[in-house]
Amino acid sequence: MPIPGAKGDYAAPGFRIALRINSLGLRGPEADLGPGSRRWLVLGDSFTFAQQVREERTFAALLGRSTGMQFLNAGVDSYSTVQATLRYRRLVQKTRPEGVLLVFFLGNDITDNERFQRFARQNPRGHEASESHQQGARSSLLCRWILRHSYLYGHWQVWRERRQLSQGSHLQAGQFRDELLTFTTSGAERMARILEPTRAALRELRQETSLRGQRLLVALAPPAFQVEPRRVAPTFKILGIPPSRVDLDAPLQITRALLQELKIPSCDLVAPLREAQ
Repeated sequence: MPIPGAKGDYAAPGFRIALRINSLGLRGPEADLGPGSRRWLVLGDSFTFAQQVREERTFAALLGRSTGMQFLNAGVDSYSTVQATLRYRRLVQKTRPEGVLLVFFLGNDITDNERFQRFARQNPRGHEASESHQQGARSSLLCRWILRHSYLYGHWQVWRERRQLSQGSHLQAGQFRDELLTFTTSGAERMARILEPTRAALRELRQETSLRGQRLLVALAPPAFQVEPRRVAPTFKILGIPPSRVDLDAPLQITRALLQELKIPSCDLVAPLREAQ
C-alpha cells in the first residue's frame, strides 16, 4: 500500500524514476477536490501504479492532459479486483469522483481474485510476520540496494530467476504457471471454476458506483505476450507449457462475457495494442 506523503526514487539497471505519493495515498500531486473540478478514480494493480514509468508518462496522467479532467492514480502493486474494490470504499468519500476506471489485468486478475478470497477464508484475522518473514524482508531490502548500485548484479538476478523458473525451483513458479494456464486451450474451463470471486467483486463495484451516481468503466489490459507474438513461445516454454496449447484470447473472452452479463461498460485494449506493434 502506498504510504501517504512518501517520496523517493525507484531504480533498476538502466533507469531511475522519481516517485511521490500524495496525502491520500495516491501516486502523483495533491488532488484538486474542489466542487468545480472533474475527476475519476483509477483502480488497478502495478500496471496502474506504474512505478517503472515517469509520473507524467503514466496513462492516468496522459488521460488527464487529453481530457482536461483529473485521473487519480489509486493503483497498488499486486492488488486483485477484490482489493481494488476495498480501496474504492476507503477513498470514495474523500475523492468524490464522477467516475471510476478499473484496469483489469487479463494476465492474472482472475487467479488473483480466487487466491485472495482463499487466503481471506484461511486467515480471517490476517497474519503477523514471522521471524523468517522478517528476515526475508531484510534480505529483499539488501537485494534492492545492491540492484540499484550494480548492473552486474541486476543481470545476474534476471538470469538466476529465469533459470529457477525453467527448473521449477522458483518460489513463484507454481503461481506463474497457474496464471499462464488460463491462456491455454483448457483455460476457459478452468477459469469458469474460479470465476465467482471476480464476479462478486465486479458486481459489488458496479452496485456501489451506481448507488452514488458514478460511472464505471473497466479497461481490459493484456500481458505483453498477448500482443507481441515473439514473446509467446519463450514465455510458455520456460514454465513447461507447449506453445501448441496456447489460446491467447481465452481470458479476454471469458472476462468480456462476464462484463456483459453484469452490464458493465468495458474498453478492450488488446486489439489497439496489437495494431500498434
